[in-house]
Amino acid sequence: MATYLMIKSFVFLLTISILTPTIAATTKDADIPPPEPKIKNMFDCDTYEWFKNCSQVNKTINEHPSAHIRVITKDNHEFNFPPGTPTPVIRHMTELSPSSAKALADYYESVSIKTAKAATLWTNEMNRRKGIANSLSLQDLYVPTKGKIDYENVSLYVFYDSNCPACKLLFPGLKNIKKRHKKLNIVAIQMNDDKKARLKINKEFELKATIANKKVKRKYGKFVTVYPTLWFQNKLSKKRSITKGYAPENIIENRLRETSK
Repeated sequence: MATYLMIKSFVFLLTISILTPTIAATTKDADIPPPEPKIKNMFDCDTYEWFKNCSQVNKTINEHPSAHIRVITKDNHEFNFPPGTPTPVIRHMTELSPSSAKALADYYESVSIKTAKAATLWTNEMNRRKGIANSLSLQDLYVPTKGKIDYENVSLYVFYDSNCPACKLLFPGLKNIKKRHKKLNIVAIQMNDDKKARLKINKEFELKATIANKKVKRKYGKFVTVYPTLWFQNKLSKKRSITKGYAPENIIENRLRETSK
């Protein structure tokens, strides 16, 4: 009888010793909340070597998603991009290399294809439903702004710095716009004193360029915080619009039409 009780006690203790770590582990795991998903960095700092403060930029974006993106290039040029600026745009404006140009072209091509597909799907669905076939389609959001540009009253003032890579990227587009709208008044205002650069803008891009004097710098300095800054002005209606940073030709033309209304 005593032997039987000893064996039974041994089996009980052995069972407890086996189950206790499992129960403890299960309880411990249940008490620990699951880890928060790690926010993916916007920039791969091992791949993108075109600016110095890559890690700090990723940290700032994760902590303050609505803040401007401050990028410092390897040659110590500083750029500030609005939140949400696509990575290929930032890369090309700060790197200006054939590979960055290809990446930017690939990005816009991809966006155009997806936009066209989205517009087609939306239109088909709207046409399928009775009574709303003639309502606004998604495609209407992507067509150029309707209306003409008021050449007599609307002007475009471009504030730039001759050392700004984004400005150099902008000028070919401005030249194309000027060719399409010969009567449009476009004035390029250079905020630094490089006279040779101003002459190059005049000759190479066929734009009216001038160097800002002290009065102009004092008057517009609080508005011009990023290069380039595009200032759309309607002298008749006093309507004004400002775009900071690089803008493609279609966006500039749309803004000119909007300012003309």
